[in-house]
Order: sequence, then structure tokens, then C-alpha cells
Amino acid sequence: MKRLIFILLAVVFMTGQAFAASPTTLKRNVWRALQYFEEGIDMKKSGLTDYVSIPLTSFTQDGAEIPMTASAPELFVSGPEAKIGVVNGNQAIILPAVFTGSIEATIPIPPNYYKNTATGEKGKFKVITDSMENGHAASVDFAVRVHTSSAMDTTDSVESSVALAASPSTRTVAVLTLDPASDDDNFAVDKWVTIKLKRTENAPGGVGRNSYVSIYGFIFEYDKKD
Repeated sequence: MKRLIFILLAVVFMTGQAFAASPTTLKRNVWRALQYFEEGIDMKKSGLTDYVSIPLTSFTQDGAEIPMTASAPELFVSGPEAKIGVVNGNQAIILPAVFTGSIEATIPIPPNYYKNTATGEKGKFKVITDSMENGHAASVDFAVRVHTSSAMDTTDSVESSVALAASPSTRTVAVLTLDPASDDDNFAVDKWVTIKLKRTENAPGGVGRNSYVSIYGFIFEYDKKD
């Protein structure tokens, strides 16, 4: 009888130990499930967008600082270089009609950047701009370079130019989307991207030659991790 009681007590003790261990095991499994759940949510972050604003003063012109001017006549002279000034009360970069150079800026890919392979959304640039082209649509040419922490990209990935709508007699304001489709597969956190802009003269030697393109704002828009 005593032996039977001893065996029963041993079973109860061992069962108690098993149950005592269960909360720890359960906690571990819940933690693991939460990790998998969070990773699963991480893959479904589409629709949440964020952006990085690129200051106009961070752009350089063929490797040099873009000159600032406060004088409207000086700002709109159709010379060979870009200038920064105030247009209709707003700061802008002016690209003259005869401007044949380029402007560029470099930004880091943000830490909350998410490459959405399901939708193909990998990040794009947006620019608010206007032009007085008198019947011709001004176009913006652009290219990108993607750098890593150990190697600088030295080759421009030239993208398709984007045009403003033609406007015969009034200023055309538009937000242009510059989609770096040929190089955005290389976008990733801890990399850097250089965006390079030029303006296309659609009417060389003719109507629209004396027009200029104003750039008022520039952002990098992307899907983000929450």
C-alpha cells in the first residue's frame, strides 16, 4: 500500500513538473509565432507610403554649387547655367532653355524602405515643376546611380524623359513622376542614390527656345515598413 502511494505521489509530482514547464514552453511558442507573424506582416506593408524631401539647395550643377540670386531679371536670363531664386513667391531651381548641363543630388535609401516585389513598387522620384513653352511640352531627362557603402556607381542609368503637357500661352504646372525602372532593383536600405536631371529643349532654335523650366520641390517616394 505504501509503495502504491509512493508511486502515485511520484506520478503527481512528475505531472506537476510537466505542467509547470508548460507555461515556459507556451511562452516560447507564442514568441516564435509572433516573430513569424511580424515577418508575415512585414511582407504585407504595401499601401503605406513615405517620402524623403530633397532640398533644392542640396543639388549641384555639374559638380559645383548652383548660384543663388535674388534678382528676377538675373534669374530668368536665358544663360548657360541653372540658378536658384524666388519664382512667384516660391523658391525654385531655374533651368534655362539653353542649359545643356545637369543638376544632381544624392540621398540615402531610408531605413524604413520596403521593396514591394508583389506590386513592383520599388520607389520613385516626384518633382513639382512648371514651364512656359508656348506650344511645346518641356521635358525633363533624368538618370540614377546607386552606390553602396564600399563602392561608388560611376555609370548613369539613363531613364525615359518625362514631359509636361503642352500649353500654348499659359504657364503649365505639373507634378512629374520620375520612375527609375532600369535601376530600382538595386535599391536597398544602406545604399545611396544619385538623381541627375537635365532639361530637353523640344524646339531647338525655334518656338520655346527662350522658355525655362522651374523646379519647386523634389521628393523620393516609396513603400515603407510600419
